[in-house]
Amino acid sequence: MILQHVTLNTSNVKDSIQFYKDVFGFVETSRPDFPFEGAWLWIEPHKTMLHLQNCWGDYGGLIGVNPVDHIALDARREGEDTVEEYDRWSVFLIDPKLKKKWNHEVQFHSFDPKEFLQIFITDPLNDVRWELNFPVTK
Repeated sequence: MILQHVTLNTSNVKDSIQFYKDVFGFVETSRPDFPFEGAWLWIEPHKTMLHLQNCWGDYGGLIGVNPVDHIALDARREGEDTVEEYDRWSVFLIDPKLKKKWNHEVQFHSFDPKEFLQIFITDPLNDVRWELNFPVTK
């Protein structure tokens, strides 16, 4: 797996953008039209991103309240079919034995399932969400 992005909750998106540009040289890029203020910045062009968002509180059950909202991974395996890999993870994460041991939350989500599949898993010990991304290749 490859680290795809880290999302930080912030009460001041504008100043945070400037901080990360000034201190680390991040470059701002476009982002989808979400119903909350935010920004996406490239850490390493076209590889790893920092997502900033001002959405403390609840947005459809997907947004947490910790400063580190979630950590995202590109969960595809080289040479594997993306949908099969997504299905494999889905079955594994809801396995009753695993759920009983860890009592972790699992959410399945996708803005467009033909393009992108997602699974969110909450670390029950640290309240950090992990986002597994499965970009669907054509």
